[in-house]
Amino acid sequence: MNKFCFVFIIGVLISIQLFENVYAITYDINMPSGSSSPDAPYFWQNEKTGAASGDIAILVGDTIIWKNGGQVIHAVESGTVEDGADGIFGVTDLAPGEFYKFTFTEKGRYPYYCFIHPWMIGVVTVTEVGYKI
Repeated sequence: MNKFCFVFIIGVLISIQLFENVYAITYDINMPSGSSSPDAPYFWQNEKTGAASGDIAILVGDTIIWKNGGQVIHAVESGTVEDGADGIFGVTDLAPGEFYKFTFTEKGRYPYYCFIHPWMIGVVTVTEVGYKI
């Protein structure tokens, strides 16, 4: 391999490492007023799609911001109600008007819930870094 090819390949590899997150996006998931009631029509509102399921699909490097738009304290804990928090991300006392953000650096399926209001559940699905269309 000549010197030019070697330098070119090293440059490409460095560029991939430096710029793989250049298209990272931040998405909001809102906890609307009244979401603390198990009778609420929905508990989360995904600003990416408008869906009210609490589920969102993102890419590695993207960030989710959970915003408490209600009048009571909420929590955002990774894990499930059945198994409890798994410690990957979370905040236990998200006061009204506050937010919590987390950047996902690995692909996977990340369920989350509010341990104060355990009917509030959702899933963040993270896929490999790729082109956003």
